[in-house]
Amino acid sequence: MKRTFIFFAGVLLSLSLFAQESSKLDVGLMELNSNQTTLKTTVTSKLNVFIYGNSDAIVKLVEDNRGTVNTATPNIVTAVITNEALNKIAESNDVTRIQIARETTPLNNEAIKNINADKVHSGTTPLDKNYNGEGVIVGIIDSGIDFQHEDFRNPENNEKSRILYLWDQTKSDGVNPSDFSYGSYWTKDDIESSLDQTNPTVSHKDAGSGHGTHVSGTAAGNLGIAPKADIIVVGLDFSKSTGIADAANFIFKKADELGKPCVINASLGGHFSTHDGTSPEELIIDHLVNEKPGRVFVAAAGNEGGDYIHFGGTELRDEEAWTWYYPALRNGAFAGRVYGTVKNEDLDNLEIAFGLDSTFLDLSNNVFKPVKFMGKSEYKSLSDCVGKTLSFKFSYDDNSEAGEVRIACSRINDDISEFYILIDESANSALPNYGWDYYRFYIKGTGTINSWVIAGYSDPNPAVNNVTPDPNFTPTDNSYSVGSPATGKEIISVGAYVNRTTWDTPQGRVGVNSSIRKGEIAGFSSIGPSVDGRVKPEITAPGHYVMSALSHFVTPQNELDLSPDRKHTIMSGTSMASPVVTGAIALIMQQNPNLTNREIRDKLFNSTIKDSFTGDLSTPSNTWGYGKLDIFEAMSSTDSEEVQSVSVIENEMISAYPNPFDGKLHIRLHDNSKENKISIYDLLGNKIYETVVNNGVSQLIWDSSKMTSGLYFITTNSGNKYSTIKVIKK
Repeated sequence: MKRTFIFFAGVLLSLSLFAQESSKLDVGLMELNSNQTTLKTTVTSKLNVFIYGNSDAIVKLVEDNRGTVNTATPNIVTAVITNEALNKIAESNDVTRIQIARETTPLNNEAIKNINADKVHSGTTPLDKNYNGEGVIVGIIDSGIDFQHEDFRNPENNEKSRILYLWDQTKSDGVNPSDFSYGSYWTKDDIESSLDQTNPTVSHKDAGSGHGTHVSGTAAGNLGIAPKADIIVVGLDFSKSTGIADAANFIFKKADELGKPCVINASLGGHFSTHDGTSPEELIIDHLVNEKPGRVFVAAAGNEGGDYIHFGGTELRDEEAWTWYYPALRNGAFAGRVYGTVKNEDLDNLEIAFGLDSTFLDLSNNVFKPVKFMGKSEYKSLSDCVGKTLSFKFSYDDNSEAGEVRIACSRINDDISEFYILIDESANSALPNYGWDYYRFYIKGTGTINSWVIAGYSDPNPAVNNVTPDPNFTPTDNSYSVGSPATGKEIISVGAYVNRTTWDTPQGRVGVNSSIRKGEIAGFSSIGPSVDGRVKPEITAPGHYVMSALSHFVTPQNELDLSPDRKHTIMSGTSMASPVVTGAIALIMQQNPNLTNREIRDKLFNSTIKDSFTGDLSTPSNTWGYGKLDIFEAMSSTDSEEVQSVSVIENEMISAYPNPFDGKLHIRLHDNSKENKISIYDLLGNKIYETVVNNGVSQLIWDSSKMTSGLYFITTNSGNKYSTIKVIKK
């Protein structure tokens, strides 16, 4: 009995000391201290905390108590302290509050909210349940995946993987996948054997930047858009565009074997392409997605929106036009590469030539200046280039070689030919003030060309370098900058907008330049159209400053890019926007696995967000496409087949959502007329809205500030038949 009394006395003493400073502790620390079992088992463990108060004094206090301070601002520090030091530190008059580092989900939470996927995950009305991608395959074609990352493990069993198959096209130490002659392939069993080390056979690593891991985390990681989808990954051999088509084929075949719908993400691309949807990989992918329902392919539009890599695209005049290219250091030499296309009917009408401006580097102003125009070659008809390579060599005044330009031209089909310009610079880079030489590409005649910088640079604004070219100079532009495979006719092309401007790091919260606004188009997002005039990109999604999984094979270069857990990192690009759309499509496929590619496209494009950044988009633009992705709206819309058997409802309440009203009213219309005149009246009989909806559209979305709480009447072509809605306004 005595021992029992002494034991309880000790506990009461401890609790009384704790109570004195409990007002300074956050709820997490209060819970920790109130749980005696937890406290006992963690008495010597470390606590990651925020400590508020006089920072100078707190730093000394923490260090005196064998703790560590990581970041100190005037009023708050981050620190690691022991459990036993907690109360000692809390007793100090220099401390006003201590908060334990809390569990966070920074990863894709902003992107999830921006596209309204949080409403889909929670099954917000009118959805019939929550959707998370279960039963759907998300395929990733990229640099690979860190299969060990916790974001791709089963949350309920850490030794189980959510990755079904992994094919590394660059490896040769394993078994080829069935029907393919290269690479190494592993199954879910192989991956799990490597996770628990019973038989670690998976040699794949997503090194480099960890691009594929980041993309995979956004699309289908445990904190991504489709957190319950199954994952199939192909680590691409980026040197071979055939690998893209092979990868798509591989993933779709595996999905067929499993009997599941599949959406594939390709956050990659290039400009060595016709940009009209006819590259071979695009045509193969178009075929694959059209073979059967339940297949979609999504691709990043590209990050050249601010690079001005395109020249042409408009009808040329008879007199000459020219633009400037200059080489970049590549594999120890200066080189430039330009790819272009021309209609076969224009080959005989167009002539090309090349010229050279020799430059030096003006160190006093840090600019390049052409010091002398070295002349230009004779003109050659583009038809003279077909099936051959023409060479043009240039020299300096002392007859030393400056460089060589070569152009090759080939017919692609009966309609289009392609040309490829190679610039090899021989400039003496040993000179102290050498500068890049500017090479002129001349074109004259009638017709149209399109060309893109593949390597090297263009100069759209010579005035920046204090150069005033002659009036025939034509700058490059940023249109037609969506690359392949995103220009495919059946491939959904995704542009990027700013996802967030602040995020938490191990060093605390950081922000970006205040001139960047959340929701605006990302400056790098590529701009359409395709060469054959289609809108590209077709949709936009969060892509600038997206937090997602960090491959553990990657050494972070900047602490401010990391999440507090150091397992996730910020990246930007249309590469980051594309998997947002991919994950969203997985949610649609879970809702209806039998939708075709075209039906899913229509759902996405007809339900986008339009705001002050996009404008009204009465016609889609080549910057925003049809607008910003809104997956909740896409999944809430009623398919036309479901409405055709339903007549107008008479004198019966129908659902209008969301309720409370948030400024945009969604009204279900139960009328299959080809043309609906829709009117909305208040209880006094005042008409407050009227519109005509064509083609039997089953849902009206009305954005109006005039609606207040109360009952409203909706009438259609059916005369005196009407429906009523009850609206509660916030």
